[in-house]
This record gives sequence, structure tokens and C-alpha cells, in this order.
Amino acid sequence: MLDLKIVAERLDRPELEVMQQSLRAYLLREIGLIEAEIQRYRECYSVFEPEELHNLIEAGAVSPHPAWEDYLEWQNGVDAVADLHELLLSDASQK
Repeated sequence: MLDLKIVAERLDRPELEVMQQSLRAYLLREIGLIEAEIQRYRECYSVFEPEELHNLIEAGAVSPHPAWEDYLEWQNGVDAVADLHELLLSDASQK
């Protein structure tokens, strides 16, 4: 298991700096993974926003299964990315 103190010593950096950079990298990675999934939905349904997929479902233009589940996952992904960006911005404003 990685140890913060050992990593900080090897990098010759303060532990707090290593921790902050690690958390920032983790959040950016999570955003990237979620955005990749969102892109998959965009390509699959040829729409840009989750609301457009919702409209297609309501109009009967796509089968509700699995489109409905994809719509919910897409919307949750959008919300999660917004939350993660908020965390990153709050960190930046504290510096």
C-alpha cells in the first residue's frame, strides 16, 4: 500500500502538496471516466443532451429499454461531473 509520508519524502515535497495533487488528479480522472460514458450515450442516440434522449423516448422514436436506463445514468453523470467540478473550483478558490 502506498504511504503518503514515503511518497512525499521520495518526491521531496510536503505531504499536504502530495495529498492535494493526488486528490485533484483523482477528481480529474473521475470526470474523464464519466465524460467518456456520456460521450457513448451521445454517439449511441445521436443527441447531445440527456433531455434530447428523454424527448426521443417520450416520442417513441427509441425503445424505452435500455434508453430509459441510459437517460437516468446520463443525467446522473451530468450531475456528478458538476459536483466534481464544484469540488475542484472550491479547492482552487482556497489557494
